[in-house]
Amino acid sequence: MSNEELLNVLERSAKTLLAAPNVVSEEQRRASEQFFLDFEKSGISLETCRQILETSHNDFVLFRVSSLFRHAVLRDWNSLGSDSVDAAHAYLLNYIVNNTSLYSCVREQLVLTLAIIYKRLQIEPDSEKNKQLFDDIAKLTHTGDIYLQLVACSILLALLSEFSSSCRTTSIGLTWEQHNRCKVKFEQSDLKEAFIFCLSTLNNILSKTSASVNHQTLSVIDRLLAILEQVFMWNFTPRVSKHMMCLTNGQASNFHPPIGWRDVILTENITNLLFQVHAKVRDSPSLSTQSLGCLSQLASMNGAIFADEIAHRDFIKCFVQSFVSFVSHVELKSSECLGVATVAKKLLEFTPVWVFLELPEELLSALLSCMTRFTCDFCRLAHLGVENTETMEDGSVYMEALEGSLDAWITIINHAGDFSAGVLRPYAAEIFGTYLQCHLPSLDQQNESLNEFADEDEEDGEKFCDQLFAIGAFARLVLDYSIPLLNRLFHEKLTLLGERLQNINPNAGCSSDDQRILDNVNEHLHWLLLITANVLTSSSDGENALIQDSVIEFTLSDNPNISVAALLSTGVNVASPANTSQTIELITSVFRLAQLETKAFQAGLVAYLSPQVSESLMSLLAPWVAAYLIFEESYYSKMSPVFSFSFGVDSESGIWLIDFILDKVLANLLALNSEAGVVAKTLEVLNALVSKKNRRDVTVKSNAFWNMANSFSANAFPFNVLSPDARKSFCQTLILASSAKVSSEQRNSYIQMVLGSFSTQLTELLRRPDLQTIFHSDAVKAEVQNTFDCLCAVAEAARANSAIVIFEFMFQILVDSVRILDLYHNYEEVVHLILELFSLVTKQLGCYLSKNDSVRMYEVCLLMMQAYSKHNQGRCVVKKDVEEDQFSDLLSLIQMLTNILSKDFISFAEHENGTHVANGTQVDDTDVVLYGINILVPLMSTELLKIPMLCSAYLSLLSYMAEIHASQLSRLHDEIFAKMSSAIEFAIKTHGTEIVRVCLELIASLATYAYEQKPMPEDSILCQFGNHFLKILFEMLLLDTFDVDLLEVASNAVFTLLCCHQNRYCELVNEILRQHLTSPYYQRLLDAFTGLTPPDFQADPNRQNRVKFYERFDQFVVNVRGFMCVR
Repeated sequence: MSNEELLNVLERSAKTLLAAPNVVSEEQRRASEQFFLDFEKSGISLETCRQILETSHNDFVLFRVSSLFRHAVLRDWNSLGSDSVDAAHAYLLNYIVNNTSLYSCVREQLVLTLAIIYKRLQIEPDSEKNKQLFDDIAKLTHTGDIYLQLVACSILLALLSEFSSSCRTTSIGLTWEQHNRCKVKFEQSDLKEAFIFCLSTLNNILSKTSASVNHQTLSVIDRLLAILEQVFMWNFTPRVSKHMMCLTNGQASNFHPPIGWRDVILTENITNLLFQVHAKVRDSPSLSTQSLGCLSQLASMNGAIFADEIAHRDFIKCFVQSFVSFVSHVELKSSECLGVATVAKKLLEFTPVWVFLELPEELLSALLSCMTRFTCDFCRLAHLGVENTETMEDGSVYMEALEGSLDAWITIINHAGDFSAGVLRPYAAEIFGTYLQCHLPSLDQQNESLNEFADEDEEDGEKFCDQLFAIGAFARLVLDYSIPLLNRLFHEKLTLLGERLQNINPNAGCSSDDQRILDNVNEHLHWLLLITANVLTSSSDGENALIQDSVIEFTLSDNPNISVAALLSTGVNVASPANTSQTIELITSVFRLAQLETKAFQAGLVAYLSPQVSESLMSLLAPWVAAYLIFEESYYSKMSPVFSFSFGVDSESGIWLIDFILDKVLANLLALNSEAGVVAKTLEVLNALVSKKNRRDVTVKSNAFWNMANSFSANAFPFNVLSPDARKSFCQTLILASSAKVSSEQRNSYIQMVLGSFSTQLTELLRRPDLQTIFHSDAVKAEVQNTFDCLCAVAEAARANSAIVIFEFMFQILVDSVRILDLYHNYEEVVHLILELFSLVTKQLGCYLSKNDSVRMYEVCLLMMQAYSKHNQGRCVVKKDVEEDQFSDLLSLIQMLTNILSKDFISFAEHENGTHVANGTQVDDTDVVLYGINILVPLMSTELLKIPMLCSAYLSLLSYMAEIHASQLSRLHDEIFAKMSSAIEFAIKTHGTEIVRVCLELIASLATYAYEQKPMPEDSILCQFGNHFLKILFEMLLLDTFDVDLLEVASNAVFTLLCCHQNRYCELVNEILRQHLTSPYYQRLLDAFTGLTPPDFQADPNRQNRVKFYERFDQFVVNVRGFMCVR
């Protein structure tokens, strides 16, 4: 077919492909598609591509042929001479320049080919001469023609993408070593040149433009900013890079230029220029975002670029001056707010605090004032909204900007001690006051702005937790301002709420005006509670909850003789004495609200109270109780006498408050049991009362607590109407309380009271004669689920001094649950709960059990697994859209086996002299785990192994077993062992770092055992396992994607396998060398293998030899992957 005929067919096929469905048939479209596929596989020459590009006017054909041009250059590269490459380069550039009407995607394809040619030339011997492309870029720019400038920018963008050595680089047949060498060379000269080119071009544009910039010039600026963004986010190659075995993925979070860039970067011109550019483009949202992105990266600059501290200070001084000057003289647009906040955040995040402290005092003050102004502005715009001039989308942007600016402030607050006393106070007070004003507008206004873009399913305390944390930090800087202000507001709102409630007749209701005032007062109280919670307490993240040091300092000189209990006893609306501690008064206000709510419940005014306020109140009390109430004074170097008197150990006020809180908990459960959020937070408060020993010992002495426990056990109101989750939480709290300091008789009686009802329920159910006809009914099934939910909570809450007693009561329940499992084997949710119970029992109780009790636990676990196996034998999952929660039963079974296996390592059981197992045949942990593994392995299909959590737990169990009982694992049935090996191989090839790490540890453990059993028959299952995985690991390490974090554990696995299978290792090495006999890297490969296993190599996996091998292995992998991995 001639070129002319080929072009005609291409254009007809393109028209057919792009035609509307009613114009061409499906057969015609498929035929056209097939023609293009065959055409692309035909391997057409560069000359044919040129002719089609010159003669065709169809954009689709031009796009496909421009892509083929690139493939042809790469395909024929080795046969193309330097003249042909130069000709192709010149042709492409001339074609792009002369065809100004080219479709943009066609132009970008051709530009990409230019960039690829330039990159391939960099590995040629005379690569230093190949600078023609940058000369062409300069010529295109200097013409002043907008189109040619856009072409120059496109070429630069393509070059940056190709040389970044990231996932964006095109696959052009270079080794990773060559890619990295090209990247380093590009960084040393061309990248800086591209950066200077962009700056000079921008400078020329600014010098020639008036106040306004036309559309064409903006398009050039757009490209230039895109180039600068890539440069500012460039991941520079370290001068000493140990692990050059993979292509970098992603961009740098901060700007880290090398020393050679000092002459370009460390000048006032660049900072001023970028701010000037932003001033020109700020009316365009997209360009504004780009320019601020460049500025934020420049603000993050750090590292060796600064010769000394003076250079660093001078740069930051210049940047801050420009930043303050810009922000102070403009009204920020909605598209700028987030970018400005990000600039401030990165400036403070990546600059050491000492640099700011060395700035002139007036400049630092100007920066802080500036940040205060835009933070308060963002707060007003985000929370108050604006009147019909902005969209809700803008509101969400302001909210993001507020959070970004608060993040910047947190960096300052964390170093508040480094600043002079009082420097931060006015700014903290202004921001705190503004935040309060925004959330507490006039009672005549509706505060609906937050709800416009708030997620209804997410509570304010969670949605705005980062904001509230920052506001709490601001408040603690100015406690003498914030706490009195909060006191005044609480007093006003509580007084108003009390007056309004007193005027309401439950039978007659209230007016619309009163209801509106009540709604707004409740909204105010809601936010006052959220803010106060973050002022008085802070997230403990699993550590001991503590009173903030600043709060202790603030109250050190306060009057210690007036407690919260004394203030509460005077009534809801009685003013506190003049000498009352401000902090105590604030805490009292919170309890007065609780007191007011309880009285309103009793008066039948529940409908006029806000469940949101009740929930927020409990959200405050839970962390407050954890930190303040009956606190452990030994945790503090100094303590305020006020807190010791009101809340300390053995304080009358503290004991009184526990009774008060218990009464409030019961009142909430009685009046608001239908409000799930309130109930959940209320139970968190109850849990906080029993979470620590000192409070727990006091709480269990309260009659109110025992009354609630009795009511729960009797399934009386309100506990009989609580949701399953609430019942579970309450049950957990009751069991946690059983570990309090009480006599053994009291503990046994208490646990019997709590667990007796569950045991009775299950026993009565199993004895029912009509069990087979009723067990599947929704009511019975729900009752069974609720029971096992609570039993799981019981096991989870067990502690050292209650575990043995709980196990005694729980054992018969475990036996009965095997029958329940047999009954409900087709109901996933019930099966999961039963297996979860066994998992929790083995985890929470197992480590405290004696030898006899452990055997009893193992036996009942075996019974359960036999029942489970009977109904799951042959179960196979082949669906691709498998959900994790569908197989939570398997996960619980795996966790149970892992817990049993770890019991020998984590055991707190008392030593037993002369203990023996009553039964003649003793069941041990290994028997149970091996039985479980024989059940699990056939069930773990390929589709299940794709679920990361399930796969990780499964392989971790096998790895743990291989580490401590490798002999038993190696004696699994051949079919089971083969399926386990397949699972390990599948996980290595498909999963991420952590799962691969577990696989490598498993392989190393089995290989270590195999070495200890030497010599082993070649046909043994362990020998076959080792031979197979030695090859798998070699392929992974030399050719596949590999995380350098796995290097040490991979070295351990390979070395152990090598010690066991030296002959197989030699075969693999010889096979790899034969494949590369004609490769230019053959000698390097041979030297690398010789260095890995030198003549004095010792095939003994002791620690000393492992360390030596790791050092050689590290260097081997780095070197070999560099020239064997190709992209």
